[in-house]
Amino acid sequence: MNFLNGRYALELVSTPFKQTTNLSVSIDRYIDGQLGLTNINGSLSFGEHLAVIGDNLFRGCLTNPIDLTIPDNVKKIGNSTFQNCTGITSISLGSGLTEIGSNAFEGCTGITSVTIPDAVTTLGQSAFSGCTSLTTATIGMSVDIVRNDTFNGCTALESVDMPDGIVTIGNNAFNGCIVLGQLDLGRNLMSDIKFGLESSLHTLNISDNVKSIGDNAFKNYTSLSTISIGSGLEYSGMDAFAGCPVSQVHVSDIGKWCAIDFANTNANPASISRTIYLNNSVVENLEIPDDVVEVKPFVFYNNLAKMVKLGSNVKKIGQIAFDNNTELGIVVFNNDLVEIGGYAFKGCVKLQELDLKDKVETIGDNAFFGCSAVTAVTIPASVKSIGTGAFGGCSLLSTTNISDLTAWFGIDFATTTLTRSTSAES
Repeated sequence: MNFLNGRYALELVSTPFKQTTNLSVSIDRYIDGQLGLTNINGSLSFGEHLAVIGDNLFRGCLTNPIDLTIPDNVKKIGNSTFQNCTGITSISLGSGLTEIGSNAFEGCTGITSVTIPDAVTTLGQSAFSGCTSLTTATIGMSVDIVRNDTFNGCTALESVDMPDGIVTIGNNAFNGCIVLGQLDLGRNLMSDIKFGLESSLHTLNISDNVKSIGDNAFKNYTSLSTISIGSGLEYSGMDAFAGCPVSQVHVSDIGKWCAIDFANTNANPASISRTIYLNNSVVENLEIPDDVVEVKPFVFYNNLAKMVKLGSNVKKIGQIAFDNNTELGIVVFNNDLVEIGGYAFKGCVKLQELDLKDKVETIGDNAFFGCSAVTAVTIPASVKSIGTGAFGGCSLLSTTNISDLTAWFGIDFATTTLTRSTSAES
């Protein structure tokens, strides 16, 4: 056994043992620099005094099969420490480890699985890049950033268990992980992240802890078909799911879904799938819960629901909320509704009757534009303004029911579409 004890041991071994193949190595204290050994064909152990395994120390050295065990007393693995050690077949990382350096295990093509201890707070860039046999990875609870290229080129990686504390995933962190089809995300996703899974990711699970999804986060993920969204999501950025062939969107709470701020239609994956699943069943009859005050814009855009019943406390329907709901035949309006936003029900071609209740004050631009099957509408005395084209394209609309002529003449009509195409009855 060659016992390396101290910083200057490097000078003693780097040349004499350069090509040794039957060397057993024990390291007890910090060594700085590359060890310079190749084809170690024995054992490798680390003593109880060792806290740091230095940068580059075993880079390219371990090419014969070896099981690597890092003891609990080691706090840090340096940059490129085990880079291109193709002989490492398994690694066991000690519970005291707090930092894994950049490129630490890059190119270790024999590693098949890794569990990063909960004490690790820093996981370096490209730490496991090019580990082509790696199939499973578990990231400890204290890691909050998966840096650029961390698992880049891990072509066999099938599953990654990430903690809820992850707040940032770097560019190409999973680039080339061609069999990684499912990603479970626990926290906010920043704008323009490039996971590198554009062609392979088919299932995305977003936990209740996620509050925001950044602009373009999953844009053009060409295999992404199934998405589960937790109850904590508050914002989804511009074009977050544009170009994704989403077929199923699972939600856990319709009321929470109504409160999500979608930046545009492509921020809402359900606008692509055209359906929402609740308890694994497609929702055809949408009953908005009583605790919902506002149905936010875009939340049910392009949906195939057949009926909508508003909860008793809904006061506002946001713009484009139910736009292009082409199967929607019935809307049950509640008594407390005050505002119907622009384009809210545009293109709902199967709607036949609109019975608005006594507290409605505003009907936005194009709110019911193109509702070509509507034959009758009730306008309560509370209405103060009707926007441009609110009932444009309602070619069968023939009856407008009003309760107060004085109030009717006081409405601010942006256009005269409604009054021209209908007769008023009081």
